[in-house]
Amino acid sequence: MRALFAASALLAISSAQHNIYTPHPDGQQIREPGPYGQDCTPSSGDYPDKCPKVGMVKESTHGKIECIHNFDCCLCGEMICGPDCTDIICNGDSGCFGVKNIKMIGDKTYGASLNCNGDMSCQGTYVDGINIGELYCTGDGSCAYSKFNLVCIIQHGMGCELQCVGDNSCEGDPTDPRKIGYYNVKNSHGMSCSHDSCRTATFQLTQNVGGAVSCGGQESCFAADITINNIENVFCGGFDACGEANMLIMNPQNRFYISCTGPRGCQFTTIEIMVTNPQIDFIESIDCMSADACKGASITVYKQRASAANPLRIGAITCGAAGSCAGTVFDFGPHVIVEHCECARGGCDGMMGIPGCTAPPTIAAPPAKAAPAPAPATTATPVV
Repeated sequence: MRALFAASALLAISSAQHNIYTPHPDGQQIREPGPYGQDCTPSSGDYPDKCPKVGMVKESTHGKIECIHNFDCCLCGEMICGPDCTDIICNGDSGCFGVKNIKMIGDKTYGASLNCNGDMSCQGTYVDGINIGELYCTGDGSCAYSKFNLVCIIQHGMGCELQCVGDNSCEGDPTDPRKIGYYNVKNSHGMSCSHDSCRTATFQLTQNVGGAVSCGGQESCFAADITINNIENVFCGGFDACGEANMLIMNPQNRFYISCTGPRGCQFTTIEIMVTNPQIDFIESIDCMSADACKGASITVYKQRASAANPLRIGAITCGAAGSCAGTVFDFGPHVIVEHCECARGGCDGMMGIPGCTAPPTIAAPPAKAAPAPAPATTATPVV
């Protein structure tokens, strides 16, 4: 019983240190509240030394702000990096936790890097910035429940990829208006999401410069709301990776493809592909390759002012496993042509929108050949 009580107390203490608003959900008193109501109480052995007083302004030194200890910068009221900012580094766990006034003005040649490497290091932050070169949310929960309004610098024809690679790193919670994740990044280069990292959050990447939407972990983009343009592909490779997500894809690159390979990877997902550029004329494939991969999904493809002389062709739609396109609704605009459609057995039950796309016919086995009748018995004639 004593061990159970100690464990419960430890859980209460650890959970109390990671709340981005007050009052505390379970009524506990926060010993060191930050300027935005977040819990900045350090654990034993943590010695944060940035912004020792609540609400202080932290400015960059030699182009950098470094919050390297646990809970460093948590008490800051404002963080200003720039002009000619090179880095904001939040390596300590809960390092920049809950700071809702972070400004970045990056170096015009190389851009500024936002590094949220500690667990929960940038959780609940509001970040505004221009000339951004790199975006790293690598710590678990590092950029969750945050609002980013950023403009990336373009180098060698590429913007900056939003890398939400820590578990739960960029997730949102639409049931709580204080915890909605919203990420508006201009001149982005796609986005990468790992385990649970982008689920139920909103991503506005409407001035995107190449790259992909890569949702490789379990529930990595589950129920996310993603608006993006000019991408190479969408990859949903984890279990429920893009399930129930809403994606609006404007003017993807020629030979764009969607790959739903994780189990239930795109189940009940809504995908709209809208083409307004007349030079875009070919989508390589829409692949639903695992069990229930695109079950119940709605996939719309439309090209503005398409014609017989300027159609939009889709090379292949493949439903490669049982249930992979069960109940899926495909909605194609005029002069959107599907060149090839293939269904595995049981893969397209109830699918709508592609007439004639059915499972391969069952080939009956050839009848067995009758065994030859046995030769009649003969009686040997005795030799006299």
